[in-house]
Amino acid sequence: MPIEHRHLTLGRAFGETGLARRETDQQVRRWIAEVLLPTEEVWVVTDPGEVVVAMMALSSEMLDQLYVVPAWTGRGIGSRLIELAKSRRPSGLDLYTFQVNADARRFYERHDFVEVARGDGSKNEEGQPDVRYAWRPSLASVTAAEAQAGPTKG
Repeated sequence: MPIEHRHLTLGRAFGETGLARRETDQQVRRWIAEVLLPTEEVWVVTDPGEVVVAMMALSSEMLDQLYVVPAWTGRGIGSRLIELAKSRRPSGLDLYTFQVNADARRFYERHDFVEVARGDGSKNEEGQPDVRYAWRPSLASVTAAEAQAGPTKG
């Protein structure tokens, strides 16, 4: 499956995330077309029929969006997008995810992102408590070294 950087023609919105949405599909499409695509670096993964099955959006310092259609998870697509993001932002990246999204949190932690802050949801549109993660090359090497050393005795 190719990962491509290209302009998108929007078809349908991605599936549900499990959180209540305040926006209609039309509002989401408008936001993607008028805000996300013109202002961020957007990468997509397509299936053989050219249907978008995953997308990632990068700002200068943030992994702003990462989404894989649920039927396409577990195939390494998200991992490939994370590696691409790291290669595009080699000095580091931050991202937010919801505290209740345990799968996403485990995924980011497996990819050397570390929790740096928690929010109560008052600063995001969904009103959901969130977690800010950071990846820095120096943090990744410290995390890997700690994992290899095993638990410390105190």
